[in-house]
This record gives sequence, C-alpha cells and structure tokens, in this order.
Amino acid sequence: MTAQPKLKLNEIVEKINKLSLADRKNTFLLGQIKRDAQTLRKNDALSASIILGMVASIENNIDEMRSHHENALRINESDFFANINYAASLWKTWFLSEANDYYLKAYETNPSDYRVILNLVNNLLFMGRFKDANSWLIKLEKQFPDGQRDAKKFIEEALDFLNENKISEKDIKSYLDLAVSVLHSQGIFFTGRDVSFSEDEESRSISYEIKLDLPVRQIVDLNWKFAEKLAERDDLLDLVCKVNVSYTPWRER
Repeated sequence: MTAQPKLKLNEIVEKINKLSLADRKNTFLLGQIKRDAQTLRKNDALSASIILGMVASIENNIDEMRSHHENALRINESDFFANINYAASLWKTWFLSEANDYYLKAYETNPSDYRVILNLVNNLLFMGRFKDANSWLIKLEKQFPDGQRDAKKFIEEALDFLNENKISEKDIKSYLDLAVSVLHSQGIFFTGRDVSFSEDEESRSISYEIKLDLPVRQIVDLNWKFAEKLAERDDLLDLVCKVNVSYTPWRER
C-alpha cells in the first residue's frame, strides 16, 4: 500500500475508532463513512474493503463484515492493515479464536508494532487464556518496559488467583462462550467489555463485564436468559463464586 492511500485509510479508521455510542447509531454518519469508502474503491479497493468491514461490524451485520474484510485479504493476504483490522472487527463482535489468528498474522507481518501484541493480550484474556496473555505481555515489556504495569499486575494476580482456587482456563472459556452464545442468538455482536477483580471484605472474584448499548430492561432480560443457560451447566456452577460474567450498560467514559 502506497503512502497516500495508507494515510487516507488511517484517517478513516481513526474516525471510526473514535465514534461515540450515539455516533454508532447514527445511520447518516455511518452512511457517510461508507460513501467515503466507496469513493476510495476505484483507486484503493483494499482500504475501501477494510473500512466497509469495520462499519458492518458496528452495524451487527456479520455476513457483510466477513465479506468485506475477506475481500481485502484476497487483494493482499499479507497486508498488515487488512489483517489487524479484520482481527479488530472479529474481536469487537466476539469471534475471538478467529481474531487471534488474524492478530498473529498481523504480528508476523509487523512484529515491531506494539498495538498487535497489546490487542493479542486483550483478546486472550477474554478467551480465559491468562498464561498465554502473560507470555505475550512479556514480549511487549521487552519493547516498552514501563508501558504495561497495570496489565502486568492484573495478569500476575489473576494467575495466582486461578492457581490458588484451582480454576481452569478451559472452564473460564466455557463460561465466557456461554455468555457470548446468548448474545449471538439474539443478534447482538458488537459490545464493549472489561475485566478486573471485584472484591469486598468477604470475597474476591474475577469479573468480566460485557457492555451493551441497550435499554436497562433488555440487559436485565439478557442476564436472566444467561442465568437460565448457566443453570443447565453443572460443570460451571462452582465457578460462579470465583469468576463472574455479566452484561452491563455501556457508558461513555
């Protein structure tokens, strides 16, 4: 990709990444971004496909998201931007195993870009893969020794917590997969998310929040659906007191 198309792609990608919650519901604004992408298509079909794929992920249109991003990869399967932006769209819509594959391809293309490793770490945490996340964070530390102290502290504490409580990463992944399956069954894909420790005087747990830009009543109903599915999983019930997964309102920071 030459310098000029790359600059235009970066400009539009940055614009998409800065969209507020309200902006993501603004069909006129999203339509304008898509029109900008179509204007690019004649001279830079790869960038146009990346942008259209990103917008489709926001619109919860998974078929279009995949189609556009895969078209970009057909144009140039080793392009760094095609791989990292497809990975980002898959991450945002909870296709994490696939996202991991494309982040790795982006890393192979440009191992010096710290964003790839940071995104890999985040992706792995939401797959329950704390050990692998820690391994990648060590790689990142070698490039930026002082850059990820909070993440390092959290992952080290989480690994100790899992070991002390005999919690398997496989069970955490199953728990998260169940939460995601409930959302996907309702046509909900694009979400925010956070993971942290939740603690009070009597207990401590790892808390996964899946943030939804939906009315509170609908979020409550989804949590009930999730609880019903969880009640059918005897293999996960003991995990609930140590690891919590819930849907919460998505608020602007």
